[in-house]
Amino acid sequence: MKGFMKELKPQSLEDIIAGISLYRPGPMDFIPQYIRGKNNPDTITYDCPELESILEPTYGCIVYQEQVMQIVKKLAGYTLGRSDLVRRAMSKKKASVREKERQNFVYGNEEEGVPGCIKTASLRRWQIRSMMT
Repeated sequence: MKGFMKELKPQSLEDIIAGISLYRPGPMDFIPQYIRGKNNPDTITYDCPELESILEPTYGCIVYQEQVMQIVKKLAGYTLGRSDLVRRAMSKKKASVREKERQNFVYGNEEEGVPGCIKTASLRRWQIRSMMT
């Protein structure tokens, strides 16, 4: 953690909070990308334009569970309550729920009121696997 924080060079409280949040299994994989984006904002890319407003504060990385909720809400038309179910399924590693929601996220589910990315024309180059694994 000390080495990571030295490399991160936090300049604000938000940097410290993000550093603590990144230093967990899962988000830890994004540490090099986060540091690269913080030090060189020109390297940040977004898989689709809708992600920029959500991921810009964290240099293009998903750091917080709330960002996952915002992403499924914005890209697939989930309600806030439904997006919280996705967040919980991901944090509890519930594979069956994640797979069902992955299908809903991409293709929608009319019976459950989820439009899905394809219907909302938000999928573009978004790689579902990176978010749902």
